[in-house]
Amino acid sequence: MAAVDPIETVPHARLIQGFDFLYERLVDVVLEGQGTGVSGAVVEPAQSGLDAAVGPLVPNPDVVDARRPALARLCDRLAPIVPSGAPHGAPQAHESFRQQLIELREALEDVYGQRLTLDGEQREPTGTRVEVSQEVGTVRGLAVGADIESGWADSDVKVIQKARVVEEQGTAIGARLGGNLRKD
Repeated sequence: MAAVDPIETVPHARLIQGFDFLYERLVDVVLEGQGTGVSGAVVEPAQSGLDAAVGPLVPNPDVVDARRPALARLCDRLAPIVPSGAPHGAPQAHESFRQQLIELREALEDVYGQRLTLDGEQREPTGTRVEVSQEVGTVRGLAVGADIESGWADSDVKVIQKARVVEEQGTAIGARLGGNLRKD
């Protein structure tokens, strides 16, 4: 049995809306320097075509700088199909449209450091990637690589924690999900 292309499960209207939303983010990144995307604002699924609220979207300036020529070419190549978002008929049936949408999404997932999943798509949900690298000499108290609040518990978390010595009263925690260790 052949695997189902995840984009084939997305309703037509959500596919168009998702494409338009992603294309606008690409234009922001390419034309506005580092790009602000929707930085500082949370965009609800009804506004984006994505499966969950997203934001703030903040581009990684190193990724943008490294990929700027390729992002600009992608922006130019996709411009002719915007704002309609897709060919007539079911866009899922058009292989070239699906490939362009996947390429657009992959570029933005790299730029923003998080998954961007369309509403109705059979794929891991929209979420943020958290990467922490922590290197300490001696831990006498508490060393925490990432303290992730419960609202971020669906994130991809990667922690590399190195401690030369953890003393008897010390604690080294790579990642703690669902709480707040700070005692402010």
